[in-house]
Amino acid sequence: MTNEIIFITQIASIISFIIALFVLYRVLVSQKDATIQLLKEKNEYLKEQLTNAQESTPDKIAKRLSDRIHIITEELERLSKDKETNEELIKRKEQDLKNAQEDLERLKYQLEEAQEIASEFLCPFCKERMAFHEFHPQHSRGQDYEIEVIGFDCGYTTIDGREDHPCKNTKKS
Repeated sequence: MTNEIIFITQIASIISFIIALFVLYRVLVSQKDATIQLLKEKNEYLKEQLTNAQESTPDKIAKRLSDRIHIITEELERLSKDKETNEELIKRKEQDLKNAQEDLERLKYQLEEAQEIASEFLCPFCKERMAFHEFHPQHSRGQDYEIEVIGFDCGYTTIDGREDHPCKNTKKS
């Protein structure tokens, strides 16, 4: 082989390496841009979800229902003064009031249930959030079983329902 052929093959190898490197760079940059765009869209979606959740908190819903009941009650009082001419309207408003009160009672019940369910995920002493809830397989004396380990942000930890570490936020007496 001559030096020219070796030189030309080396130049061709270097050029093909640079082209491959450039193509790989473009692919990575486009993938990065697509990931950034996806994260921006996800962020906007989560902001929208947060706004919706903040607007429909149980306290705000209960306040709206309470205001609605107050308005209907005032309307009933106003209409009851002219009872004969507005008797049909009074009956509809009384039914609206009854429906609104039933909605409020259902909401109170659902709120109590939600608080009861949420309490399972809070420290029983300081109400810190649950950090983990795990099941660990164990083997002892030829038997397989699992132990349940629950830990909270405050450090309170239980193993199979028994306290393993105390809550750091409660004062010892």
